[in-house]
Amino acid sequence: MQSRTATTVVYTSASDATDKTLARALPTRWPLVLIFTAGLLLRLVGLGRFPGVMADEGLWTESSKNYVLYGDRFMDRLTHALLSPFFHVLSSAVFAVSGPSIAAARIISALAGAASPILFFVLIRRMTERRDLALWGALLFSVSEWAAFTSRVALIESLQLALILLTMVLITFDGWRMAVLAGVAFSLVLLTKVNAIFALAPCTVLLAQHARTNTHESDSKSPWKRVALRSCVFLVVSLGVAGAIYGLLYLSWPVEFTRAFKYELDGKHFEALSHPLVRVGRFGIDPIFAGRTLLALFREEPFFLVLASLGLVVASYLRPRGSLFFAAWLLIGGAYLLTQMFQPLRYFYLIFPAILFFAVVAIDAISSPRVPLTARLVRPQTAAISLIIVFELAYFAANGIANRGGGYANVVGWMQENTRPADRVLASALLSTDLKNRSYQFYRLLGSPQDLTRATQDFHIKYVVVDTSEWSLALRSEVARRFRLVRQWPNGAVYEVPGL
Repeated sequence: MQSRTATTVVYTSASDATDKTLARALPTRWPLVLIFTAGLLLRLVGLGRFPGVMADEGLWTESSKNYVLYGDRFMDRLTHALLSPFFHVLSSAVFAVSGPSIAAARIISALAGAASPILFFVLIRRMTERRDLALWGALLFSVSEWAAFTSRVALIESLQLALILLTMVLITFDGWRMAVLAGVAFSLVLLTKVNAIFALAPCTVLLAQHARTNTHESDSKSPWKRVALRSCVFLVVSLGVAGAIYGLLYLSWPVEFTRAFKYELDGKHFEALSHPLVRVGRFGIDPIFAGRTLLALFREEPFFLVLASLGLVVASYLRPRGSLFFAAWLLIGGAYLLTQMFQPLRYFYLIFPAILFFAVVAIDAISSPRVPLTARLVRPQTAAISLIIVFELAYFAANGIANRGGGYANVVGWMQENTRPADRVLASALLSTDLKNRSYQFYRLLGSPQDLTRATQDFHIKYVVVDTSEWSLALRSEVARRFRLVRQWPNGAVYEVPGL
């Protein structure tokens, strides 16, 4: 095991000539192959059955369905395609090949999730020159039940994190071309969703430390001048490309674009979730809400959070390479996410690699020869990681058993068998992507129960599909009073609108 030195250097172009090119930085030796294969299996097997469809999956995928089938991404006034144009392009391409469905859209997240541990390996390897730390980090990332679950849903965080990791890997390579490529990669992060803009801060820290220690550039430039120049190139490219594309989207659909980002940033639809002491748009300081989020995160990944806390303390003393960068990622990202009025756990997946890094640092410190342990029948590092892997896999298996099957497959199946393709449906995003019918978002059309007649007539609705997950009791009661019930399940019901 290599000895540590009291340094905060992130990367040095030291000894390994095989690390000089990007292609050679991704070795195909069997440990990485096994890690990638394990991660891929955890994310792809039974992808359509587990987990059950989540409400937000429909929000991010129905616009792609509408575009592929009907050529109109704003058919039901849903504007999420403008909030995540890159994911919309990818999901539209997948739907064009395989047909629209939540399961098809989940493939994007699964592949991004399987690639992320490999990118994490390259990042740690290049920053610390510790292949053992990189392998342990990649392995834990690959088998983490939280990471696997997040990569099995048709949401954007898995794709975002893979692109963030790609950006950081590119930053650790020499030359201006890599700074430009890193900027392009980060522009895709922002085009997946601008909420990941906080990652500019740790990327800038990484750029600064890499530029200061880069021995391949001209010595005529001072370290700080190299830092400034490389940072400017990265920021101009990333913000310029993303800004130009968002600008074109605004010029193409100004009304929809304004509505999408106003809805996203003003925070009004989150007011029932959080009551911050100080608030600016969707951001605010709410200690109670933040405390509940931290408790929920701890219940999700107790081992990693405890070890990461210990790792932060260890890193402040031993100062391993890369600790400053990962600390910036963890602390800046954590503060940014905890001050939002909406704090789903999947947002915190964007700082998961930083948590894992400090967890591995803690495990490595425990197994260090500096720690006086006697009668080592099993290396503490191996024992700790083995215990974590067993826990993660058991947790994932239990989660899969508890959430097996699709709760709304019965509704979708009935609609496919008993309706005509031309029949229009008013339903939730939860169901709309998988329905072959032309489907409209109920909450975009129904501001109140009194709007039911207008919505069904204006959009020529034949069937109304209500569910207990997204439909309010008042709307469900009004539909039941007005229309004829044709089929019912514990989680939903189908009503027929007369006269069509």
